Amino acid sequence: MRSSTQARLHSSLKRFYQFLARARRIEIDPTLKLDPPKKSPRFPKTLSEADVEMLLVQPEPQTPLGFATGRCWRCSTRAGCASRNSFA
Repeated sequence: MRSSTQARLHSSLKRFYQFLARARRIEIDPTLKLDPPKKSPRFPKTLSEADVEMLLVQPEPQTPLGFATGRCWRCSTRAGCASRNSFA
């Protein structure tokens, strides 16, 4: 079972038992001592060098759209959004 599925199940069970405790259907909430599941960190996917080269070739600077696309790409690489800054 994935950690996100476990987290949703944990949250649902906690809410359900909180509801039962507020409605005085149960005396003790069994989920109070339950620890939430650990989520693994999600890392961003990086582009391969071939993908970056393909992106750099795509915009045609003679057209307004190509000019804007190329400009956005150069700004993002200078801002550190790309994996390497040598493409700008």
